[in-house]
Amino acid sequence: MLRVYDTRAGRMDPVVATGSRVLRMYVCGPPAHRYAHIGDLRSLLLADLVRRVAERRGPRVIACRSVADVSGHGEAASLLDGKPPAPLYEDTFRADALALNIRTPEHTPRESENVDAVIELITRLIEQGRARPAPDGSVYFDADPQRPLWTAAVPAWDSPWGPGAPGPHVGCSALSLRHLGGRVDLYAGGDAGHREGVRAESGAATGRETTAPWLHGGRLLFEGRQADGPDPVLLSSVTEEGLDPLAVRLALMGWHYREQADLTREGLRTAARTLRRWRRRVADWAESPSRPIDADRAAAVQQALDDDLDMPRALGLLHDLEDDDGVTPGSRFETFLLFDHVLGLDLSIDIGKVPTLPPGAGELLRARERAQTGGDWAASDRLRDDLADLGVKVADTPTGQSWTL
Repeated sequence: MLRVYDTRAGRMDPVVATGSRVLRMYVCGPPAHRYAHIGDLRSLLLADLVRRVAERRGPRVIACRSVADVSGHGEAASLLDGKPPAPLYEDTFRADALALNIRTPEHTPRESENVDAVIELITRLIEQGRARPAPDGSVYFDADPQRPLWTAAVPAWDSPWGPGAPGPHVGCSALSLRHLGGRVDLYAGGDAGHREGVRAESGAATGRETTAPWLHGGRLLFEGRQADGPDPVLLSSVTEEGLDPLAVRLALMGWHYREQADLTREGLRTAARTLRRWRRRVADWAESPSRPIDADRAAAVQQALDDDLDMPRALGLLHDLEDDDGVTPGSRFETFLLFDHVLGLDLSIDIGKVPTLPPGAGELLRARERAQTGGDWAASDRLRDDLADLGVKVADTPTGQSWTL
């Protein structure tokens, strides 16, 4: 059974479907008034991994991921004069998520299209004596009288209390109740303040705890600087040199989700080499007779996944399996494909393809031949290292150099 660290309770808790075989998961989407940076995408990858691991245990998963085009989860309101943010931000975010093989949730509601649900929730809280309207048309929650549930400062929608807009947390409270009902089995994303705001509002409206556990990931750096800093790091800037986006996914999985991760260009190149090699190995193994999955190795990998999503340990076990010639190629093939349902790396993509050199490798091979012909062995060695960076292994034979991927 998958167990994760509940950041509110401060303990490991199981991820289980309550009351049915359906696991309900809510995911805070990034604010829609800016481009999503790779730190945002790391949070969504975490939710995607939870879903993939949980589904291996049987429950059907229904996920709801908000489009935060109103409140921005505590950031400045994005709706000014009633105008929504540019669709380009949302479209780019969706494309980035798909490029990382992050599965699209069943529900992706925009806050701006569900303001009626927010008004219904606030009305219920007022009727229960848990919220009070202010003279200016704002509405305040009794548990946090400084933070409005409804703010008159942005007069974008009509309401029983006057024109205004939802406050910083109530959008997610309303969306989770509308699309997932009165119970959420796992809530991913948002900071601690957002978590407590949603918890308090939803709990007050329903009269019970609505969510457990709460899942949050560590911060992300890129080359030592904050990915969400003044110059945010976007997926497009990381992959602009032709890097496979799934190499970014693999590199992110190399860190435990609760750790602060520091992606580097070199780390991404290493991940890209591993990705190319694994795809080529899977294609090679596919040509051998099929054999049963290595049960002991598979159990160890599954245990790592179930143990608070220990992806670094799971990947290490797969690296060991890759190099273990004592396990038949057919068994390695089946085991790698089994866990690619969780990894999401498209490891079967090269099956049936003729091996082709990555871009630029052909010119490097020709340059190395010229260097060897001219006796420039230092250049030959340097070019061999450059080819290795592209995932091309070069061997010198009596008839000349040969290469493999």
